[in-house]
Amino acid sequence: MNIAVWLCAASILFSGAVRARPVPVRNVRDLIERADLICKGRVAGPAAPDSVVIHVDGVFKGEIAAGTVQIRIAGEPEAPSLRLQQGDYRLLFLRSDSNDYSLVDRFHGAMLVTSRVVSRLDGVDTTRSIERELIASLDDPDREIAMTAIEQLVNIGGATAVDALQTLARSADREMQAKAYAALIRLGDYSVLGEAAALVEQPETNEIATRVQAGIAAAIANIGDRGAVPALIRMFESPSVSLRQSATRALRNLRDPASMRTLIQALDDADADVRYNALMAIASVEEAPAKAPARARFNGDEAFYIGHWKQWWTREGRIKYNARVR
Repeated sequence: MNIAVWLCAASILFSGAVRARPVPVRNVRDLIERADLICKGRVAGPAAPDSVVIHVDGVFKGEIAAGTVQIRIAGEPEAPSLRLQQGDYRLLFLRSDSNDYSLVDRFHGAMLVTSRVVSRLDGVDTTRSIERELIASLDDPDREIAMTAIEQLVNIGGATAVDALQTLARSADREMQAKAYAALIRLGDYSVLGEAAALVEQPETNEIATRVQAGIAAAIANIGDRGAVPALIRMFESPSVSLRQSATRALRNLRDPASMRTLIQALDDADADVRYNALMAIASVEEAPAKAPARARFNGDEAFYIGHWKQWWTREGRIKYNARVR
């Protein structure tokens, strides 16, 4: 799973329909590079059947002659339900087409952003200016704006983004705190792993709690840094099946010999996914694809495969890996 499950693909059209789902996002770095003009402002209304006028509050790349810009919108009748409406406030990534502007990406070129006035700093490049807008968006009352900002700060990365997300992680708002934990883990800040794991272990009280716990678990499963192995190993002591599953998936990808003892113990876990991924991780470290079965084959003869690796551990693996990790 991924923080992107919060988002849905859709076209951007002018309409009076109510916004039903979060605005989809593409990596903001890609949008910055492709745009001739980047500005933020409010949709004033239609200029023609296929275009809208934006009252511009700020320009981050390129220049405009007046305080408005007209955007040609390429709509498709069969497109999903997300709409660009009169009154909507957006960060717009535009390309110049002769005398017109259009979105650099009709699915992702109009991004949710705070309408607050954010102070501008002299000598700051476009990416840093956009980063300041995203940081200001983190505490916007509209949660969809804040969620978009979290996702894009992960894409921007760097110390400033990490600092802003660490501040959000101290929020009293548990949902935003959880999203900040997941974002920080994706950025390689493992100082929050303990707090994040504790949140996943809490009883699920509603759909939001389930969703944010799943987001943290997905971030843990995708950890790609062996420096996190000690923290991942501690997660096998957790009563949370989700945490143990995520830790096992991460260790499977990391292929760290230091995890072998824990992986052998995980072959006795009560959860079948944990057992299977532990076995696959062991086989990967040992470079033994013949004993790394597809899931269906494992399900059909689990005792055989687990028995093989337990016997191997008793016979030679214990000595081999104890010596290696001292």
